[in-house]
Amino acid sequence: MFLFQFDQTTLGLPSRDYYLEPSNAPYLEAYKNFLIKIATLLGAPLDDATHQAEELIKFETRLARVRHIQYIFFYFFEITGKFTVNNIHFLFGT
Repeated sequence: MFLFQFDQTTLGLPSRDYYLEPSNAPYLEAYKNFLIKIATLLGAPLDDATHQAEELIKFETRLARVRHIQYIFFYFFEITGKFTVNNIHFLFGT
C-alpha cells in the first residue's frame, strides 16, 4: 500500500503560533507592516496594500489553524518511520 501526500508551502511566518498566540501579536503586526511596505515600494496604493495584507494574514491564520493535524502526522512518521493502515486509524479514527 502506498500513501501519497501533497502539501502546501510554509506560512509567511516561521510557526503557526505567530498567527494563533495572542502574545505574538506584535510580530503579526510587524509582518503586516512589512507586507504593506513591500507592496507600496512596488507601486501599490497604500489602501490596496493594507487591504491585501490584512486579507493575506486572515488567510494564513486560517491555514495555521488546520496545519496542526499535519504536524501530528509528520511527528508520528518521524517516530515510526512508516505508516500503516493501523497507524492512520490510530491517529485519525475510522
